Amino acid sequence: MSSDEPVTRWLCQLKAGDENAPRLLWERYFCELVNLARVRLGTTPRRVVDEEDVALSVLGDLCQGVARGQFDSLVNRHDLWQLLAAITIRKVIDCQRWLGQQKRGGGKVRGDSVLGGADGESPGLGFDGVSGDAPTPEVLAIAAEEHHRLVLLLGDDRLRQIAQFKLEGYTNDQIASRLSLTCRSIERKLQQIRKVWEGELAR
Repeated sequence: MSSDEPVTRWLCQLKAGDENAPRLLWERYFCELVNLARVRLGTTPRRVVDEEDVALSVLGDLCQGVARGQFDSLVNRHDLWQLLAAITIRKVIDCQRWLGQQKRGGGKVRGDSVLGGADGESPGLGFDGVSGDAPTPEVLAIAAEEHHRLVLLLGDDRLRQIAQFKLEGYTNDQIASRLSLTCRSIERKLQQIRKVWEGELAR
């Protein structure tokens, strides 16, 4: 059995409304998404949202999107991971931008319930109400484009390869082994990648 078959089967089960499918996908991808979100959040304060919140939200969006028929083009684990990584990256960017706006607004940072209706009276929707959180086709296209753009910014195939491995949840030791490099070399290259991306996202 190929490694793609279980994922394809889970997606089919999810589309059919199988209540067991979300648990299987959670068991398979939650830790990897947490690791990816942790790397992307970096030194971002975790007072409002942390990497586990991001991972749970991503998997929730996947389940809802599949139920709505949004992701019919997913056919294997590679496509699924690319989608999950893109949603994760977009959520982290949205969170960081929102936190940055709050910081510039005088430091009045409260819980996500502050994100209420425009009339100021309707109950807060939290991050579910932040524009860009739902995985609409437009958001997914933006996320995929942003991911592609950030990878291209690295300008070096080896850096791009390391970044992709990291986004897929590999440890530094695993990446070093795969590329026949030392762990210290991988750490230096990851620092280069972070410097490029942080400089770009800070604009």
